[in-house]
Amino acid sequence: MDLALQTRYQSAIDDLITETLKGKIRGTFQIYDRIVEEFETGTDELFDQCINDRGEIIAQNLDSDDDLKQAKAIRQKRALKTIQAEWQRYQTEQQRTGVIAAALSEILGAKPEDQLAAWLHTIDPNHPNRLTLDQQQQLATRLTSMAAGNETLKAISQGIPRGLVSWKNLELSLVQWMFEKSSNLGFGNQSESVGPWGLWAKTVKSDVPSSLFTMLNNTELTVNDWKSDISDSDWVELAIVLLTSQRGLVAWAETQPYNSKGGRQLCISTFLTFTVLWSQLSSHFAILRPSLQDVSFQIVLQLLRSFSQKTYFPLYGGMVALLSQGSLNDLLTYLDEPLRQVDKTQEKARILTLIGYSQQVAKYTDSAVDFHKQALEIAQAAEDYPCAIANLNHLSRTFALAKDYDEARRYAQQALILARQMGDALGQANALANTGYSEILRARQFDRLDQDSAEIPISQLTQGLKLAVSQDDRASQALCHNSLGIAYVMINQPDDALPYLIAGLQAAQESGDRYLQGMNLTYFSTAQALLGKSNEALLSAILAMYTLEQIQASEWQQSRNDLLILRGRLGVKDFDLQVQALRPMVIRSIGVDGYDHVLTLLV
Repeated sequence: MDLALQTRYQSAIDDLITETLKGKIRGTFQIYDRIVEEFETGTDELFDQCINDRGEIIAQNLDSDDDLKQAKAIRQKRALKTIQAEWQRYQTEQQRTGVIAAALSEILGAKPEDQLAAWLHTIDPNHPNRLTLDQQQQLATRLTSMAAGNETLKAISQGIPRGLVSWKNLELSLVQWMFEKSSNLGFGNQSESVGPWGLWAKTVKSDVPSSLFTMLNNTELTVNDWKSDISDSDWVELAIVLLTSQRGLVAWAETQPYNSKGGRQLCISTFLTFTVLWSQLSSHFAILRPSLQDVSFQIVLQLLRSFSQKTYFPLYGGMVALLSQGSLNDLLTYLDEPLRQVDKTQEKARILTLIGYSQQVAKYTDSAVDFHKQALEIAQAAEDYPCAIANLNHLSRTFALAKDYDEARRYAQQALILARQMGDALGQANALANTGYSEILRARQFDRLDQDSAEIPISQLTQGLKLAVSQDDRASQALCHNSLGIAYVMINQPDDALPYLIAGLQAAQESGDRYLQGMNLTYFSTAQALLGKSNEALLSAILAMYTLEQIQASEWQQSRNDLLILRGRLGVKDFDLQVQALRPMVIRSIGVDGYDHVLTLLV
């Protein structure tokens, strides 16, 4: 059978070449139609081989000494190239048609109450053959003729085209908001956020997504305040707009360098923002539209799985600002229920790692330990060793924050051993940083911290920094710089601390870790105070307090106490005058509302 088919294909290819040379082919459509007529499904490799065999024969004639034979071979080569192009077009078309047919089959094969979920599966970013926007349009066209009597199919077929039009309106302003005014990616206390929502509300030109974006633009409102009675077709439109906007922002940010307005920070922030938003929408629909609650929740799980597989997923750090609502304070609340639905997989371990870190920053040490231990167990079972090493390191850091330095050192040593076994340079960098950090704090706890006792821990921290630099990982560099800066402050060497704290602040800004930004500013302020530079200490303490308070990190109180001590030392009048003099620099960093908010924290 294969031999007969091979002969047929070879004959068809030869005929097309001959007819081309005789001028009988009026357009490429004739070649395409002949391929459609001759080709049998599932024999792609055989057709490819026949084309290649003919190409080899032509290549031999190209080397001929006979000028006529060589000239004919040149014309045959051009004809064969056209046939190859049409063959590739046919394969692409068949693949696209096959994907659409498979999606159509999945949706039609589902129960009516499950058809929205089936449609979502066909556009899942984790699906190997998820539909493109063009394919979704074709799917909607196919569904239109089949939707009679089926309200869900009708909703999908109507919602897709509307969603694609709304996305087209929004596409040109997708990242424009970042360049229109200074943006802190959601930080601030003003009623109007600095995220994309205000601009998107104006440009999307569709009632449902516009009303949602308008609500999100007001930081005094929540999703529960959204007064929109939406139909299934409205929800389909909204899903396309939000999911395409999220993917578009991430795709743009992934091409940006670390220190741009995009980069890693925007990628992480975007994933977290849209995951939290869909979780809020799922809760919002719980009473109003239970059917929409389930499919909105399905999107939460899709986003979590997609995020966990990204190379920039923050195994270390990750406390970035959301695009709205100001902080990650409610991350656990929003993601707790989705995580219960995820099996004990690599994805779940990674998300638990991120949540454990958020709990660590908020000083919920018991909760952080529980999350990191869960993540460690799952990661080990899934043989996700980078994740397992990260959780050992996080456990070390968490116990250090809880002043249990023996446990901190034990977990750091476990992390170091496993990281060396697995060749995980980032894990080694963090393990060395944690070992040195816990040793410094342990020595200080027993009043044994001096230059001699700090020598070995500082050496470990320096080794960790070198490894982090060699891996070009800003998050780990931020941690190592921060730890070295703290170490030198603790042994009363502020001049040595300052370069590390400055470098740590820059690395934390580039990696998007708001917590480490705040901690670098905190100890930078302490170092400046030790050097008698009250003005610099005051500015750094103000920025540290604001940054940490915005993410609900308890260390903001440390900076507040430093400021109160400075106020007592300078006197209220001189202190207020200095704060007023620093107003332009503070506003440049955190805005007018940020400056006003800082004053309320000092009351």
